[in-house]
Order: sequence, then structure tokens, then C-alpha cells
Amino acid sequence: MGVREAEEFYAPIKERLAEKIKGKLLKEIRSSLESSLDFKLPQGIEEGIAEELKVYKAEHEFNKIIKFISGIDSREVSEEEKKKEVREKCLALVYQGENAIMKIRKVLGETNPKEAAPGTVRKDFGLDIIKNGAHASDSSLSAEREMKIIQIEKDDISEIVERHYGRI
Repeated sequence: MGVREAEEFYAPIKERLAEKIKGKLLKEIRSSLESSLDFKLPQGIEEGIAEELKVYKAEHEFNKIIKFISGIDSREVSEEEKKKEVREKCLALVYQGENAIMKIRKVLGETNPKEAAPGTVRKDFGLDIIKNGAHASDSSLSAEREMKIIQIEKDDISEIVERHYGRI
């Protein structure tokens, strides 16, 4: 998956990242600043600081995801380079049927491998919340959007299989 595809594919999580990060920042800011500055902060000041910082921290975390998925740091390449086709491919499996999304998400486990049940893909193969072993859409709308981005109608796998194993 190229940089441009990865940015588009994971764009919806950027805002959710910011909100999750804000909660973590709120917990850290008061204690960190009070110990560093050696005085008590006014009540509620951490709310404004967290609100400002969440955007930068979310962008940083988002860029880590894009780099992991594409192999390229999106901050270090031009817009033209982001559009280039990449050699690395991802394998997308499309599950259909009643409750398909719920069923596959159960097989994969929680997004965070540390919270996933034993025997799930993410528990057994995931390393952390970014390198978690697999992706599954969270809704049919997300699935439709994601399939368009990765151009699911293209059959890239046949060419790869034939190159390595011959015509089947």
C-alpha cells in the first residue's frame, strides 16, 4: 500500500486518535508540569494545553501508522512521491454474509493485542496497537470505502501466485 493510499485508508482514525490522546495528555500534563516547574498549576489549565497538544501528538502517531503500512515516512517525501506505485502489496480478504464484520472481528480479536483473547489473530501475532496482525473494517460503510481505496476489483494476487507457483 502506497503512502497516498495509506493516508486515505486510515484518515478516519486521525480524529479518534486525537480524542484518545487528549485523555492521556490530561492525565500526564498536570503531574509532569507541576514537578518540572515546582509549583501548583491553576485548576483546569491542563484542558487547554491538552486541547492544543492533541493535534500534534495525533499527527505524530498517525505518521507512525502510515510509515508502518507503507514503509515510507510521509513527512519526508513530496506529494508526487506519495502517489507512486509501491512494490509491496497487501492481501485483502473480503468476507461476505450475515454478520460478516462481527464474525471476522471476533476471529481477529481486540485491536490492542494485549487486550485480545487467547487464540485470536491479534493476540497470537500482534505486537502492539499499530503492528496488530490484521485490519478489519468496523462497519459496512467503512468496508466499502476501504475496498475502493485498495482497488479490490484488481486481481493482483493471481499474478503473484503464478509467478511463484506457476499457473493453477
